[in-house]
Amino acid sequence: MRLALSSRLVLACFFRASAVPLPDECSLPAFAGQALRDTPSATSFERAGAWFAGQANLKCAQAAFEEAVTLEPRSAQAHYDLGVIRARAKDPAGAAAEFRLALEYKPGMAVAHNFLGSALMDMGRPAAAEAEFREALKLDPKSVFALDHLAQRLASERRYAPAIRYWKQALAIQPDSPEISRAMEAAARREANRNTGLAAAQAEQARHDLAAGNTALAEKRLQAAIASDPELVAALADLAVIRANKGDNQGAEKLFREAVEDDPNYGQGHLTLGLILAKDQMFAEAEAETDQAVKLNPKDATALAAAGKVKVRLGKSVEGIALLRKAVALAPASPAVHLDLGMVLAENFDLAGALTETGEAVRFAPGSAVATSTAASAARRRYQEQENEKRESLRPTGITPTFAGGEKGWLRREDGCCEAARLILTSGWPRLLPVPAFERARHPTWDSARLCR
Repeated sequence: MRLALSSRLVLACFFRASAVPLPDECSLPAFAGQALRDTPSATSFERAGAWFAGQANLKCAQAAFEEAVTLEPRSAQAHYDLGVIRARAKDPAGAAAEFRLALEYKPGMAVAHNFLGSALMDMGRPAAAEAEFREALKLDPKSVFALDHLAQRLASERRYAPAIRYWKQALAIQPDSPEISRAMEAAARREANRNTGLAAAQAEQARHDLAAGNTALAEKRLQAAIASDPELVAALADLAVIRANKGDNQGAEKLFREAVEDDPNYGQGHLTLGLILAKDQMFAEAEAETDQAVKLNPKDATALAAAGKVKVRLGKSVEGIALLRKAVALAPASPAVHLDLGMVLAENFDLAGALTETGEAVRFAPGSAVATSTAASAARRRYQEQENEKRESLRPTGITPTFAGGEKGWLRREDGCCEAARLILTSGWPRLLPVPAFERARHPTWDSARLCR
């Protein structure tokens, strides 16, 4: 009798699994071995691997977990378990590969980030390991493993102050940890004996170099100052500004992150870091930094304006505009703040408000091309809005479907829905209502390009 293809495949899988593909020396207790034969699944092999791991039999544990990932290749837990065994077997590269697969199939797995970071440290990649520990803390702020390993990483760079803060957090969660206590006490002694005089002098000389226009020499002095004292916030910030001016946003971001970690109350550092992140379209992280800048300096108009603009980009227009109005109230003569508020109001279709604010920007900075151009754009859009209002007031009582379509088209256009406006307006309204003279002058043809400008 010939079996159907599907039946043959099922039987093949059954007999393959029933064979329990483990090395001969990997013997399980009778009940566990029978369970593996009765239900040969990824779960049963994971259980077998866990039993072997508990017996410190790494070879058999690895064989069991390898079979589990073969049967269930998208199982994050199976890849994670296999990674742990490979790490215990002193195979950090193999472990890292498994932890990455676990995170691919389950991105929010904080413990996998922790163990991946540990494997990367063993591979001699401390910077990459640090990123994993930080990601683990985002997912689980109470992870003692992540706090301790991140502190160790910072202490190895002689950044003792932030390392001590992380160890204190770890001890608050797990007080009975003598190893962490000893590490923190050693870091505190080194921090107390740190000689900051030479580094501070180098940083001060670098500022004189910058004032004289010698950026290259200033950069070298700042690098030397940071090498002498990795926690010198002023040097970190000045070097970050140099990197940003060179277009190295990634380098500037790294330095500002170190600066605000070394001194969490460094408001300008949080603000500048937030602006860099916003420029790179990382608005969620930018919001956290600009909010912290406002918290530290609630009367800083620049910080308020930056926080407001970031919130608008995240779709929080009401909160953002409120912050921008506070900034204008604190700095009424600042053209930049008026311009920021005006541009946001224009984007939110408050053309009258936009015209007022951009007009103020031009009044305080009459030579600013950006302010003048933005004010002119707001004025033009406000004029068009008024013309639309006039046409609406003259609309006859009995609206024909075609004219109603035109009315909707204008509304869609003002909402920024250009394609919808094009479809509605070109479907008939222009044939009934003449194109306004100012529009004809600017756009000889009535087309989608005109509608979407």
